[in-house]
Amino acid sequence: MQLRPWIPAAVLLTLLCMAIPGEDDPFHLRAGPGRTIEDAVGELASPDFERRERALRRLVSFDAVALPALERARTSPNAEVRTRAGVAIRRIGERARTRAERRERDFATVIRFGLLPGRDLRPGSNRFAALALDRGAAAIAGAIVAGEVESRPALHRRVVALLTDLGHENAAPYLADLLNRGYPLASTLHLATRGLLRFAGPEVLPDLRSAAGPGRVPVVRMLALRVLAGKGEARDLPLLLRAAGDPDPQVRAAGARAAGELGGRRAVPALTGLLADEDPAVRVAALESLLKIPAAPCSTLAAGLLDDAAEEVRAAALTALSRRGTAGALPAIAPLLSDPAERVRAAAVTATAQLGQPGRAAIRGLADPSPRVRRAAILATLALTPEHRRALLSGAPDEEDPYLLSLRRHVVRTN
Repeated sequence: MQLRPWIPAAVLLTLLCMAIPGEDDPFHLRAGPGRTIEDAVGELASPDFERRERALRRLVSFDAVALPALERARTSPNAEVRTRAGVAIRRIGERARTRAERRERDFATVIRFGLLPGRDLRPGSNRFAALALDRGAAAIAGAIVAGEVESRPALHRRVVALLTDLGHENAAPYLADLLNRGYPLASTLHLATRGLLRFAGPEVLPDLRSAAGPGRVPVVRMLALRVLAGKGEARDLPLLLRAAGDPDPQVRAAGARAAGELGGRRAVPALTGLLADEDPAVRVAALESLLKIPAAPCSTLAAGLLDDAAEEVRAAALTALSRRGTAGALPAIAPLLSDPAERVRAAAVTATAQLGQPGRAAIRGLADPSPRVRRAAILATLALTPEHRRALLSGAPDEEDPYLLSLRRHVVRTN
């Protein structure tokens, strides 16, 4: 009996999808609002065990993208952060080795079913890997374009995950076209975006510009702007600034972040205007983008946001001042040491310490009822001399939180 010509491709795609784990796949775990890599690293020091465990799992899910932040965390004065950062780095390495082994099996299947030439190549050889990387992504993308899996959303999502995992430029045009066509499942578009951020080249910029333009659904524009921020050119700035004035707040925030990455000095006026936006997330995005532009007057702009109605904006303003402010901002920061929001009080403690008054920051923060604020105060004492630090911590109120008590003991021993 003669096999129909489409059967090998269908069998291949089914096997490839079976080889990809579900929740264990790093591209199936995406960070939600406020769940950045830096947020997760910060939560490694949480006094709550479950939060530390969730932060560790989330950092592993970010895969190799999290490695620079984790390497920095390994030098943290916090023993718990150092230990968990080491565990995360080890697990990411183990996952990478597992994916490499699975990829080789997938490519062996590609060869076996005759979708690629090279039956005489030995799986595992460098030549085999080079051939598979060069043509495997194109073969799988071609099968999707032919409509063999796009009508099955769950299967399609898994194949897009494989294309993203392949990490080869042959898959980039297909992923960009998927975004430009506005594929209806946001989870699949998020996967495509991650792949484009990893390995897209200039050839996909027309599709990205089209997807980021007006008239598209907000999630498509937001994701396209995210890729343009990392892959775009200077001439894309007008498009980004138009997005920063979009009626949808998510698009405005994405446009602000992209303009900060790509625009430099030319983006300062538009970003400054967005500091008065009605949506707090847009104000935070604009301020964080201005921090990336050396010519922006961040200290003055951030000081004007210290009395913002939204706590996330006040906290972002304090973070900006701790990085780009001067001691002249301390009088304006002082009232926020008593702010109703614990995240703002913690940021105020850190900013006060960074701008030259670590002792004052520590004294105020160590008596705070919030563990988050007390943690910031303990870390602020690292800017003091060892003698001053020991005297201040020994005279502080008794610490009942086991983790913070351990942190205090560690800081006291630090020279």
